[in-house]
Amino acid sequence: MTGKAELDLVERGNDSLREKVPDPWLDRAYLFSFDLGQLLVKADASAQRGDLELAVEILDRAVAFGEDDWKAHVMRVNVFAKLGRVKDAVSSYQAAIRAGAHEGAALGELSSALLEQGQAMRLLELAEAALERVPDSADLQRLRSLAFREMGNLPRAEASLKRALQLMPESLEIARDLAVLLWERGKRSEAASYFTRLSRQSPLDVQSRTYLAQYYIENGQLEQAESFVTEALEIDSSNARLAELAKGYFIQYSYLEASAGDWVEVERLLELAKGLGPLTLDELKLQARAFRGMGKLEKAIALLRELAANYGDKPEVLMTLAELLEEQGRIEEAVEHYQAAVLRSGQFSAYAALRNAARARLAALSMSNE
Repeated sequence: MTGKAELDLVERGNDSLREKVPDPWLDRAYLFSFDLGQLLVKADASAQRGDLELAVEILDRAVAFGEDDWKAHVMRVNVFAKLGRVKDAVSSYQAAIRAGAHEGAALGELSSALLEQGQAMRLLELAEAALERVPDSADLQRLRSLAFREMGNLPRAEASLKRALQLMPESLEIARDLAVLLWERGKRSEAASYFTRLSRQSPLDVQSRTYLAQYYIENGQLEQAESFVTEALEIDSSNARLAELAKGYFIQYSYLEASAGDWVEVERLLELAKGLGPLTLDELKLQARAFRGMGKLEKAIALLRELAANYGDKPEVLMTLAELLEEQGRIEEAVEHYQAAVLRSGQFSAYAALRNAARARLAALSMSNE
């Protein structure tokens, strides 16, 4: 492995020597090493590339003459958890604690494996035993909360998270967990206060902004929601779920503005919605109304003609187009579309009012031409 070609490969490449110059016996040579630090590094590298069985062998070697070194035990917790060997992971956790490992970090390595195996009660037992030794551990309170949550005891999960946040008020992760739990419990206003704090402290926090947008939308405070919607989109423009939420928000807000007659805002909001996906027929009809309300009759007519071509069986489109054409003095075209509206409405009772209105306009236009 000291040939010039191999050395050149290593010097030029960004990858490791193991990847550039494969040497299968080299990995197993570590099983005879007496250097604890070297063993831990190699075990970690083996685990990172997915060779978990080799990582276990190397860590067994490390533990054999480094029984009092907690790092090897904690690493074994992680590897055994990934292998699904929960019993061995628990034993390694207990050995790590005896060797002086950080209680919260060690149990954190074990927690996901226990939850995946449906052993939330076991996690709770271990967390509460650890809290007897370290009562002021925010990490352990958070793990205790995870166990309660998995068991469906949300009030106690909430209490544990609030205690964790008292112990570590600067933790954004704990604050986020608490905010989400409060939201799920229906405590939306309290959750929103935490999400507001998180959005201020984390410029790239999409989750908090999404929840805040939803909070203000649900409360009908659409103006307050807009900044959170747009900020979240700017941060994560490829998020399909977020785009769907944002589009729905812009549409809902546009209808509210339409009820107030603010057609400029309606058009702005519909354009934002259109940037996130195609508009439905009703939304396109609303856009035509906005053009009409803004005095942009030609744009309204062009859009309605397009709708008539694509949705020719919709009498309301034909009726609105006829009304606009009449407003512009294009009587022959208006008559043509009033007649089409009557024809398309057939005998459907839902279109009775429209049908009668179209007939009335046809009669009025006929009289004016006599």
